[in-house]
Amino acid sequence: MDLDPDTEPPPDTGPVSRWRQVNLTFADLAKDQQPNTAIGQRSGASTDSRREVSLDATTLALDADTARQMADGYLRRTWTKAQTAKLALTRGYTKCEPGDAYTLALDDVSRAFKLTRLEFGANGVLTTEWERYAPAVHAASGLSGAPADGLAPDVVTAFGYTKGLFLDIPLARDADDGLVAYLAGAPYSPDVAWPGAEFYRSDDGASYDVSLGSVATAQGATIGYAMSALPDALSTCWDNGSVVTVKLYDGELTSAPKAQGAGGVNRALLGDEIIGFTTATLVAENTYQLSGLHRGRRGTEWATGSHASGERFVLLDGLPRATLGASDVGDSFYVRPTTNGGANGFPQHVAPFTGASLKPYAPCHLTVTEDSGDLVFGWTRRARVGGAWRDLQDVPLGEGSEAYVVQILDGAGDVIRTISGLTSPTATYTAAQQSEDSSAGASARVMQVSATVGNGYAAEIAI
Repeated sequence: MDLDPDTEPPPDTGPVSRWRQVNLTFADLAKDQQPNTAIGQRSGASTDSRREVSLDATTLALDADTARQMADGYLRRTWTKAQTAKLALTRGYTKCEPGDAYTLALDDVSRAFKLTRLEFGANGVLTTEWERYAPAVHAASGLSGAPADGLAPDVVTAFGYTKGLFLDIPLARDADDGLVAYLAGAPYSPDVAWPGAEFYRSDDGASYDVSLGSVATAQGATIGYAMSALPDALSTCWDNGSVVTVKLYDGELTSAPKAQGAGGVNRALLGDEIIGFTTATLVAENTYQLSGLHRGRRGTEWATGSHASGERFVLLDGLPRATLGASDVGDSFYVRPTTNGGANGFPQHVAPFTGASLKPYAPCHLTVTEDSGDLVFGWTRRARVGGAWRDLQDVPLGEGSEAYVVQILDGAGDVIRTISGLTSPTATYTAAQQSEDSSAGASARVMQVSATVGNGYAAEIAI
């Protein structure tokens, strides 16, 4: 038996249990290190084996050709070392250690083997086990790995800023009844990815650690600004004479018939007024002229004459809500939108939070009559929710109890007397009270009272 070192690969000596295919998964350098799989395999016609092995090397960055060579080399090595031998040697070979490679002359055929196990016997005989060893089979040249066709490289996306508005406004929908504000969030630019945003509150403008709610990507708001000032108009009829031009940061506007508009379609916040519109005409990129207007919706008739160029425009369809508590009413705080996985937006100062969603609408049909020197006021209440026209029925109260307050104003608009504790839509400003007041009353302001947020919106009448 010849034990001279030799690395020449031996011939195949017959079928043994081996892998038919090796699957090596690696990090492909050509595809931003996304997983790809190189396959080394024997022809199905050359072996009866159907066994496969999968090797996870996804932490190893390779090109496809090198990975294919490694997979094929592993397959060759597996086939080679499957050929084993067991030999009994004398103590003269105690220098041998597992891992040593030698050429064994077996039946006049020389093969390279590696010692894998050595055991000292009581009779002085060394029992050894060997596996076939041929370093040349590890190297496979000229093999090309399959490209990762159809696998797009990873893209690291920088998410854009969020244009965010905290809207302390009357209810946009009856179903939203409660002490709520609306969260309008959208990307500043339509050309960047926007995965939605979270709105956070801060009482000091420094620590934003209270979440008010989130806006999902699909809930992105249609936000813009007015490019012209909408003229004043009555809220009791359709305004078919006024036109306002708005420019959007993103999104689009569509037209709708009057019947749908009266039902709440195409409701938008323009400045402080909630309007409806039937016609949206695209006049330039992201720029629309709105006409066929329904003014002063949801109790905002007080804002019809307050418009200016540059004021906010927000389509109110489907905006998510933030729920607040009664203790928040009157508080000043900051609200900041933060893009999910991205940057913080610009903070908005809320000073103070009025709880507009619970503020009763201003009474209507105000009257004043004189009775023996007394001034007697009368009015009709309105409802924040459920205010649709009903035959032979009053609209629901919408409050826990019916309560009103009347303020008497002087010519300068200062309050000189308050009449409170009213539980029905009438009040009397007595002749004695008029005499007591230091200046003559010029007008009266009437408000319905909410148990949660206090005085509602006011209606005024000259006296």
